[in-house]
Amino acid sequence: MNLLSAAFLVLSVWIVSAAESAAQSSAATREVSKEEEKKAAIAVVLAHEQAVQSYDFDKVDALHTADSRGIEESYPEPRRKRNYIGVFKPLKDAGVHIDYHPQDAVAEVQGDVAWVTVTMHSVWTADTPAGRELLAGNEWRATFVESWVL
Repeated sequence: MNLLSAAFLVLSVWIVSAAESAAQSSAATREVSKEEEKKAAIAVVLAHEQAVQSYDFDKVDALHTADSRGIEESYPEPRRKRNYIGVFKPLKDAGVHIDYHPQDAVAEVQGDVAWVTVTMHSVWTADTPAGRELLAGNEWRATFVESWVL
């Protein structure tokens, strides 16, 4: 083997090794990226639920793109400020407090679409007569499973 052949062989091995290393690194980056996308999608949904809990419906609108959809005892539908005002404004006006306890949030991401599902344990309390009337007592507990297409 002459010096040129040996150099070519070393260079070829180095190129193949570098390509394999880059492919492994790229796959790891892609995996981390996919996990980060899932975390980001879940963060949007949890921020949404926090905004609903605090009756901040302007924030609800700010969190979502125009084509996002929520699924809550329904077919997928837009979930915007106008969807919440009719239900939640009387609760807010009556002094009802909502305390959400989200858990088991999972996300699947394909391209630019994310599907997020979260279990929401909630405690609704009232310290006014109007609020107690709406809740039929001082406290109401419920668990919801909600899905979002973002």
